[in-house]
Amino acid sequence: MASLAEWEVSNHDTNRESTRDAGAAAGGADCASAVRPDHGDGGGEPIGSQPQDLLQWERRALQALVASQREKPGGRPPVPHNPAQEALQQQSAQLQAQVQVLEQTLTIRQQLAELSRSKKKLLSHHDDREPTSPPA
Repeated sequence: MASLAEWEVSNHDTNRESTRDAGAAAGGADCASAVRPDHGDGGGEPIGSQPQDLLQWERRALQALVASQREKPGGRPPVPHNPAQEALQQQSAQLQAQVQVLEQTLTIRQQLAELSRSKKKLLSHHDDREPTSPPA
């Protein structure tokens, strides 16, 4: 009995590609020209031309079309709830409110101090004048 290598050498020309690797032009199988096997009725047709194939493609296309038209949630997904971060944000808001109150208090105190200084100037300026004596 001959080995497989000897059988290949005796049955194949070494200068040619095998028909399996050569494609449809050399008698091999090619996806573009693949046909259904002939079941004795001589009706070997290209794959995809059978009515059931066309119906299956149509069904898949319609399913994809319906799926693409379904309502989908818009935007980004919600951020997960983080209690520690929320506590820090609340504390930050409270501190900002306190800073605002303190700034307003400081402004009012500065205005009062300015008013007090100007009042003292008026009083001291008024005291510096010599009283006029009434005419005699």
